[in-house]
Order: sequence, then structure tokens, then C-alpha cells
Amino acid sequence: MSNADAVKIAVAGLGGYAKTIAKLILEHGAECELPAKFEAACDPDLAGHAEQAELLRARGVTLYDSYEDMLKHPGLEAVWLPVPIDLHVPFAEQALAAGLAVMLEKPVAGTVDEIDHLIAARAAAGRPL
Repeated sequence: MSNADAVKIAVAGLGGYAKTIAKLILEHGAECELPAKFEAACDPDLAGHAEQAELLRARGVTLYDSYEDMLKHPGLEAVWLPVPIDLHVPFAEQALAAGLAVMLEKPVAGTVDEIDHLIAARAAAGRPL
């Protein structure tokens, strides 16, 4: 599969676990059974992650200071959300509504009701969660 056929993925965040995920996608995304191309990332504090931001820009990743703007990135197909648990539901809902597949960290949500809500959002969007 060519790089043009790779799943175009974004990551929410530049620090913490998001930094590890970024490194994994950059180093191994092209080798996966279903290749992934790191297209975009967002963080409300880009200046606070200047070194990581510079590294990602040098690798062709588009950076946004807004999650909502990142979701509008042209051709984006999936988003990985290594964000705090209280952001899982609202961020996943926004991504699903934008037609994107979503990868959440565990725990998926703080309550069973929130998980039920995400299951319904996934069904309505028809995208993987």
C-alpha cells in the first residue's frame, strides 16, 4: 500500500502519552498492516511544546491550537485521543460527528451511562470507535 493509501490520522495533544503515540506513528505507521500517515495534531499550548511541535512540523505534520480546527483537516480519517478521561466523551462525539474513526485510551469513560452514550454516537456515525 502506498503512502497515499495510508489512513490519515491525527492525535490530540503534544505532551505526555500523545508524544509517545506521535513517535510510534512516525516510526512505525507505514509498516502497519493498515498503514497510518500522521497528518495533524493539536494542543492548546503549542508554545509550551515547542520542541515537539518543531519535530512534528519537520516531519510534515500540520499543527493546530484547536481540536475543532484539527477535525477539519483535509482528508483526515481518524483521530487518536490520549486526553484526560473527562474529555473522552465530548472529543469522541465531535470526531464521530465529523465522520472520523476514533481511538480512545482506557478507561473509555467515567460511567456506564457515558459509555452507552458513546455506543449510540458510534452507531449514529457509522464509524469505528
